[in-house]
Amino acid sequence: MSAFVVSRKHIAYLVEAATSVRLANGGHDRSLYWYHNGGSHNLRCLEPERSAEVGQMLWDENIKSICARYPDCVGHPDRMPGPLNETFRYERHIHLPMSIDPVQVIKACNCYEYQSCEHEGWTTSEAKTFIDALRRKAINALPGYDDADWEIC
Repeated sequence: MSAFVVSRKHIAYLVEAATSVRLANGGHDRSLYWYHNGGSHNLRCLEPERSAEVGQMLWDENIKSICARYPDCVGHPDRMPGPLNETFRYERHIHLPMSIDPVQVIKACNCYEYQSCEHEGWTTSEAKTFIDALRRKAINALPGYDDADWEIC
């Protein structure tokens, strides 16, 4: 199994998707909520500082995975597989002028999870709970989801 640090654009896409109109499914709340260590966390639309914090949290978790998989990268970001000449500091979230599609969000979540699951703390990390919540939100926004039966009788 190999892993790499995802790009700044990938992190931005995940953050952007969390508050996307396209995932708001019928005008519902454009926020993402997740629970971690007994606490409720959220990201709301138009919160640039919070968006940057969440982006940094995601990148930090991805980097932990890379360092667990490739111990020679610890303290040497230039050795990490992924973007070249990157600071890995997510100090400001910049709106992406691209469409947010539920299927693409699910695929981006899967990619991020694959790249970030290499260390022992992944299953209990805040990043995992964020990605799980974002994936659920994207699934709920799929065409036909609201019209499908909840229970099969």
